[in-house]
Amino acid sequence: MPYLLDTNHWIYLPKGRCPPLARRLDTVPREEVWFCSVVKEELVYGKRQLGQTMTSDICRCPAAGWLSGVRRG
Repeated sequence: MPYLLDTNHWIYLPKGRCPPLARRLDTVPREEVWFCSVVKEELVYGKRQLGQTMTSDICRCPAAGWLSGVRRG
């Protein structure tokens, strides 16, 4: 069953603000975690507004082990 996460979840995960979701995603195959192009653009836009790059938070994400395999839906 695919998980399509919204923008808030992608923001909360690297900050450790959603431990139950991080634990749940640790049990889900990488290919089952998706995000849509709108979410991607919202994240990119937000990071640009802050003068940051996308990789800065991803490296600190509690569920970073599966993040590299996320599909773009």
